[in-house]
Amino acid sequence: MLRERIVSLEQALARGSRELEPELEALKALERGLESKSLPEAELGRISAESFEAVLLELAARNELELLAGVGGLRLDRARQKLWKKTLHRLKSRGLQIPEKAAGAKVTFPARIIREWARATPVISITGEQLLYYFASGTMGTNLLISQLSPVEGIQDLRVFAVAESQAQKIVANLSIGKELKLPVLEIGKDHFLRAMVAAREKTSERKFKMELDSFLEKFRLKLPEPADAAAEPSKLFDPEKIPAVVARPVEALLAHTFFSTWVFDQETVNGCARELDEAQHSPIQLSDAQLADRVQSIFEKYSARGLEKNRERIKYGLLENARLLKLQGETDAAAAAFKLASGREDQSAAAEFSKAILVRSFPEAAKQLGHKPGGLIIPGR
Repeated sequence: MLRERIVSLEQALARGSRELEPELEALKALERGLESKSLPEAELGRISAESFEAVLLELAARNELELLAGVGGLRLDRARQKLWKKTLHRLKSRGLQIPEKAAGAKVTFPARIIREWARATPVISITGEQLLYYFASGTMGTNLLISQLSPVEGIQDLRVFAVAESQAQKIVANLSIGKELKLPVLEIGKDHFLRAMVAAREKTSERKFKMELDSFLEKFRLKLPEPADAAAEPSKLFDPEKIPAVVARPVEALLAHTFFSTWVFDQETVNGCARELDEAQHSPIQLSDAQLADRVQSIFEKYSARGLEKNRERIKYGLLENARLLKLQGETDAAAAAFKLASGREDQSAAAEFSKAILVRSFPEAAKQLGHKPGGLIIPGR
């Protein structure tokens, strides 16, 4: 019945049928639900007719007559309605009494959360990508949701794992980029998590990600805020009249911060800049140090302006998210600097300076030319 169906899907998945993964996860959630005498309605909507029949047979075998009758109160398609009636007919023919009152009852499940926490990384690049975690343990099991968000594409990846809290903590703590950079992971609270997820969900085109998210939220009775509320929330972080004085040279302060240490422009912008820098270095016309410095300066300004325009939405998102996280850490000066840059409350030249500084640090050899010094090869210094 249900267990046999789960084993069958696991075997198919092992053979490479990845499209069955959502259905397998839904069946496992239903199996866990039966242990607490309940059925998660959202999961019933994610399974095939064959799996639906396995659930009905499991209910009949366990003599869960009220739950079985309650399934009839759901909005079932014709095929599933037929399977449900067939199962009830078999039971009645064996002399079993099906509770009439429950026939119209809604199948539901307990929603009490015993333990929960949310975490987030600072945005991990200038593209504004960010990892969010949400751990919840309650009457319907224990899950860790991990989602990668983009300010443009929304949810780029989303996974839900049935792991204990100690395992979840290890997964979060071991986050790193490459072998060297360990990123901080900060506790952000449920409201921040839900605000970020509703904004991402609005932009997500992948249906499976939306279904996974909705299933997780419904399982733990987590409700997303309205999109308009989520969009307005970051602006409430700082009262323009109460923003503290920002440290001198805020651009350098931000770029030196761990939260911004991985920011780099998209490869197309970097490659275009590298090409023109190389042409300037190997120009057939002999250039003085000062002339070369002027040429390098103009190239940086040209491509940083392009990069800023191309990534404006991503940069704004990254600055706002990091402003919030910096404020959570008590770094009010850095938070205010990031917020001012994102909101346009700084001089426009500050945004240009910030953009240029990001690009320049990809070319440490070329940066030496800006000081009118003889330079070597001009190559990206990633």
